[in-house]
Amino acid sequence: MTLALLAILGGFILLVWSADRFVEGAAATAKHFGMPSLLIGMVIVGFGTSAPEMVVSAMAALDGTRIWRSATHWAPTSSTQA
Repeated sequence: MTLALLAILGGFILLVWSADRFVEGAAATAKHFGMPSLLIGMVIVGFGTSAPEMVVSAMAALDGTRIWRSATHWAPTSSTQA
């Protein structure tokens, strides 16, 4: 239990540190190419908010076990198509 909590805490610290480095690097790159900081900030925020949906969609596409058939019904891909 203690090891799991330490792993979660360490992962969170690493996540925060790497996100900070990513944003600093992106801002430096934008300044180097003469882009406004606001533009690069909007791109980073836009990608950051869309990334979870893209990952889930890619995982679902690679899994191939379920398809969306209607607003309230999931069906296996082996069933007949509607």
